[in-house]
Amino acid sequence: MKGIRLTWRRAITNTMGRIDRLFTFGPGGRSGLPTGLNTLDKVLQGLRKGEMIVLAADPSMGKTALAMNIVECVALGKDIYGRPMQGDHDRPHGVGIFSLVTSTETLAMRMLCSLAGVSSFKVFNGYCSIKTMNQHLTRAADELAQAPIYVDDSGGFDVMDLRLRARQMARNYKVELIVIDHLQSCNGRKLATRNRPVATSLVSKQIKVMAGELNLPVIVLIRLDHTTEPCGDNTDRPTLADLYGSGTIAQDADVVLLLRRPCKISGDPESDDMRLAIVDVAKHRNGPTGEVRLDFDKAIMRFGDRIVPDIDPIADLEL
Repeated sequence: MKGIRLTWRRAITNTMGRIDRLFTFGPGGRSGLPTGLNTLDKVLQGLRKGEMIVLAADPSMGKTALAMNIVECVALGKDIYGRPMQGDHDRPHGVGIFSLVTSTETLAMRMLCSLAGVSSFKVFNGYCSIKTMNQHLTRAADELAQAPIYVDDSGGFDVMDLRLRARQMARNYKVELIVIDHLQSCNGRKLATRNRPVATSLVSKQIKVMAGELNLPVIVLIRLDHTTEPCGDNTDRPTLADLYGSGTIAQDADVVLLLRRPCKISGDPESDDMRLAIVDVAKHRNGPTGEVRLDFDKAIMRFGDRIVPDIDPIADLEL
């Protein structure tokens, strides 16, 4: 029948297959692509096909670094510590990146230094020793050079062009994840006369449709613009309300991740912890919400799991 992409019988069969795989992996099994960060995966259960995942943060919080850490893990089939992913995710997965603000070379430098555990600042300024170059950067380069990562940094995308290129990328390279950095830099042919929230809403809806059409997860980076009053605790921590000025992004998204680093937020009670990063799962259409605490090494732009002894990382989440 015209207009039906998937029959009901096939949908039931596919769903039972997903459930069977979850039981095979046992409690904590992943129903989607793992991000490579164990505590985040326990909440999200991976990045699910057809979902639009919004990663939003104020400038300089590390949202691009977090996205590229996830890209690395997915493309290599390894977690953030280099350990093989669980189950059938222990293999490289193709990842497509539409980088609207950063060149391919800059992304490559960031990912290379992050994987090698070397400060890009030191590399850029010649403070990196030959020994470090040979031992760490060369090893990381050998690994990343084989990763199925495909970057389109053309910039100035029209959203319909982006959908076309994404379809081509999925068809030609079999990508299983798409990352868009960032949504506000995407536009539309017929949106020039619209106000910004309306234009952003239309772009957001097209990206949501694209995720369903390609049946793969799409991570969209958003730069927040605080237009609401601070929270009741007198901090400037981001909330879903900060997305409301950007059209219908919060409504369109299946998952909204709000990234913050307390050390950069005025009045935060944990502002003295320079390594703490918090991902607030503020919306999760098919799962729990709540905060996930991570470590962030600014020198190498790398996130990691924050191990808190005797505390269940998902015990306080809203189901």
